[in-house]
Amino acid sequence: FEKEFAEKIRRIKEDVVDRLGDKAVIFGLMGSGKTDLLAKIATYYVSKYSEGSIVIVVPDRGSSDIIPKIKEYLGQDVNIDVKLARSINEKIDSLLEYEVIIFDDVDLALAKNNISLDTLAKLVKFNRKV
Repeated sequence: FEKEFAEKIRRIKEDVVDRLGDKAVIFGLMGSGKTDLLAKIATYYVSKYSEGSIVIVVPDRGSSDIIPKIKEYLGQDVNIDVKLARSINEKIDSLLEYEVIIFDDVDLALAKNNISLDTLAKLVKFNRKV
């Protein structure tokens, strides 16, 4: 299992992570694989850092299936922090304490609850992975 897992992580690193910079926007049509790609990225960073170093921002608790996909890739349970997008302006400073911030399906939540310029500026200056 460990050899298989190491190979899976190596492929994710080569195919996905190495092609992205510190900040990346992944967009596409519904069903095009965005959440699956984000789950692969999260899996890589869980293996590199730890599950406590990653936060996933979602529109609401039931809207994203990224955590089950990460569990599937890892082959084990994970305890990754999940935050709601609607409170991002108030919670931005706590998000910046993580090594990796992943936003999944938050476009509608952010459209309804405008993200402030101050929050955007903090994300742009964040010197780890978004």
